[in-house]
Amino acid sequence: MEIKSKRKIKNNILSDNAGADKKITGLAVSLFLVLALFSIIFSGCFSKLPIKLNEKLMKTTAESSQEEKEYANDFTLLDIEGNEVSLHDYQDKIVVLNFWATWCPPCRAEIPDFVDVYDSYKDRNVQFFGISDDDEKSLKDFIIEYSISYPTLLDGSKDRIMAKWGINAIPHTFILSRNGRIFYDQLGLMTKDQLIKAIEAALQSEK
Repeated sequence: MEIKSKRKIKNNILSDNAGADKKITGLAVSLFLVLALFSIIFSGCFSKLPIKLNEKLMKTTAESSQEEKEYANDFTLLDIEGNEVSLHDYQDKIVVLNFWATWCPPCRAEIPDFVDVYDSYKDRNVQFFGISDDDEKSLKDFIIEYSISYPTLLDGSKDRIMAKWGINAIPHTFILSRNGRIFYDQLGLMTKDQLIKAIEAALQSEK
């Protein structure tokens, strides 16, 4: 009887340990999924372009001196209405370029804030452009659904800008000063507060 009792106690302990291991494993999986979600939201989605990052272009430029800041590569693309848009035509404005795609969760998450900020700054010599390599039909439907009020350009319509700029993860936002230099760039989701502060800093730098 004593031996059976000891075996029963041992089996209960093993059973409890197995249950605890399952709980720990479940918690570990849940934590991993949460961390993965945050990683996607705050870092970015890989684009469809298998290209190497242009490290010189990708560096944070807001803290660089005016002489150190890189000039943005010029481009000409079509908007969703078929009109040609050239970057050099906007050198008298602060330009916000947001590279994104409809299939990218952090891209979709930040768009409502970009729309709000654009509506607040469009009369202050600030121009926004969204640049996406989605197909035209998907973009048009998405623009209507999200009420995107700033122009959206089709990457690949006249040139492959993501490839030329060395972008292989999105969203990626650039803010250009009026002289065409890259004032600020950020890979990953950009909050409304971050966007406003960066635009205000760009405007102040022109005074």
